[in-house]
Amino acid sequence: MDAVKSLTRMSLNSNDKNTNVADSQTNSALPAQLVKCVQAAVSSSSSHHVLDNWITFLTGVLPLYSDAIFSNMIPLVDSFCSRIKAILSQLDQEFKGNSTNSTIAPEPALLSLLNGLEYVIATGHDRMVSDEAKKASTRTPEPSQGFFGNVVSGVFASDAQKVRNTVGNTRLTIILCYQDTLKVCLALWAWGEANRQSSDIDGACAASFGYMSQRLRNRARRILDRMFQDEPLECTETLIVNWQEQMQTIGHSAVSATSLLHVLDSARPKRIIPALFNAIYSRTIPAAIDASRTSSLTSDLSDSDLGQFLLEYTQSCDADALDEIWNDCMAFLRDVLTNPLPQHNILPSLLLFLVILGEKIENTNFGEQRKMRKDLAVCDLGLAHLCVTTDVRLGPLHSIANSHVHNSLLWKPDGNRYEGQA
Repeated sequence: MDAVKSLTRMSLNSNDKNTNVADSQTNSALPAQLVKCVQAAVSSSSSHHVLDNWITFLTGVLPLYSDAIFSNMIPLVDSFCSRIKAILSQLDQEFKGNSTNSTIAPEPALLSLLNGLEYVIATGHDRMVSDEAKKASTRTPEPSQGFFGNVVSGVFASDAQKVRNTVGNTRLTIILCYQDTLKVCLALWAWGEANRQSSDIDGACAASFGYMSQRLRNRARRILDRMFQDEPLECTETLIVNWQEQMQTIGHSAVSATSLLHVLDSARPKRIIPALFNAIYSRTIPAAIDASRTSSLTSDLSDSDLGQFLLEYTQSCDADALDEIWNDCMAFLRDVLTNPLPQHNILPSLLLFLVILGEKIENTNFGEQRKMRKDLAVCDLGLAHLCVTTDVRLGPLHSIANSHVHNSLLWKPDGNRYEGQA
């Protein structure tokens, strides 16, 4: 604690001497001291009663050093996430009756840390978006003829490459911080649900536990909403990875990925389905989409993993959501039919995907039913032919072929059912 106070006095004294914002931004040593100061405060259990003051201090001083935020984001976010996990573990033990003899209530400290974490990632993302907008507005001048023109052109090309590398590193930093933050929010979201299903919670504090778990879920939901609004593709991939890891380690998922997506306002199907398509494109044929829609590939996912999650998520969507995703789905399926080789691993999943879409058409009056069924029939026949010609095993599709759901796809190209079909 003495070290924290010493760092605090040093930071405040330095800040008083540098009242000019422009001068403070050029002081490269001061931001590093600020980061160490905040990290020491966040990581110390004895500073819980003044965490609100530390967060206020951080939100007041961080905009002054926005140029240095990217180099300091990872250690800051790591400190916040580590401390949140430690306090959540302490809170879990208290509600289970295993007292830690702590005189400081962990709930206020936990909420203060979440406020600080949300502010850091939001500030970093806003600055990245601003930098990318400036890069997009910068245009390399037309090179003039002759030796001098070639030299100038080479100089501008070198500068443009440096800018692209800087922007790429910045985006990677933001994505890594978003991934760590999302995992913490998923832990908060799953904490209450996992404990409700067990008998370890002390009955004397069941009401307090219910209130606290709901409060943490609401706070985590606010942060998740912000992150999915900013980076739907990267957040969706991180969610899938977390869901798969839980399925492999404990045999079930503590967080229902599809249920969580459906309660987030910024994770509507019209945003998640295109994000899943972009994730598949990024791993199969990245040249087919714009660079701004390409995944960073920092999540360890294959196209088959994404195809499986696409099926589960689409199945969980309401039939009324079909009007939000129909055009994107048809565009993706037509692209696959045009160039099927990159997506040959997920062709069986795409056939099941068509079956799910056909089932949902039966439960909605959206759009022109005849035309939609015709489009599905064309895609269904095309994908089935590709599976046969590329020797892809259909697996469970054989058992679905005669089901009621699959019958909804058996339409002639003119929109009428084949004879003998119900």
